[in-house]
Amino acid sequence: PETLKTATLVLAVGEGRKLGASAKAVDDATGGAISAVLKRGDLAGKVGQTLLLQSLPNLQAERVLLVGAGKERELGDRQYRKLASA
Repeated sequence: PETLKTATLVLAVGEGRKLGASAKAVDDATGGAISAVLKRGDLAGKVGQTLLLQSLPNLQAERVLLVGAGKERELGDRQYRKLASA
């Protein structure tokens, strides 16, 4: 995902500020920019939370939209609809 040229790259963040494989790859490419934002508490990862980041270094994407995915084991139809609508 870090080499994808797009207007907005959407990445899921689990509850407790957990990054999946794609988000970790983007975080590594940006020198930990996503982790730094999460450590400040700007996004907890609860279902439906969103945070738009702009101009991250070393990415082809113009923006990165972080979307809270909640707890992985609880991600059912209802949570997935809320995540998608966010």
